[in-house]
Amino acid sequence: MNSLALGGILKRFYPSFSMTTFSNRLKLQKIIYLIQSDVTNLGYVYEWYLYGPYSTQLTKDAYNIQEYAETKPIAFEDKVISTKFDEFIKKIEPHKDDTKWLEVASSIHLLKKLYPQKTKSDIIVQIQNKRGNNTIDKTFISNVWLDVEGWLI
Repeated sequence: MNSLALGGILKRFYPSFSMTTFSNRLKLQKIIYLIQSDVTNLGYVYEWYLYGPYSTQLTKDAYNIQEYAETKPIAFEDKVISTKFDEFIKKIEPHKDDTKWLEVASSIHLLKKLYPQKTKSDIIVQIQNKRGNNTIDKTFISNVWLDVEGWLI
């Protein structure tokens, strides 16, 4: 995906965006991952990483976004994708700035896709322990699971 298109997608969520903070880079990774999971494939390959799904190419493309302030929000020509994208925006809106929620939601989806035989409890424990020392509360993960059940999983 070219940087202009990527910038146009991000503009639909964030009026201003910069790759200067870890929080923004994490939001970028998780929002685009979730778009690919729920709306349409944007061509990014993800791997399991310290904070959940991560795409090296996405990071490179995002650093190449020129003049983000001048970027226009993108509109999809395909009506089905456009409708799905609008629905996605409504679902993600309450969580778009909650990096912990985005991390957990995308991690649940990726692990469920990679290991369909794993139970909910197994996946919760894997997410809880991915950075060691139970860094994410089990109750929080369970609540995010409820948020995405029937949508992403």
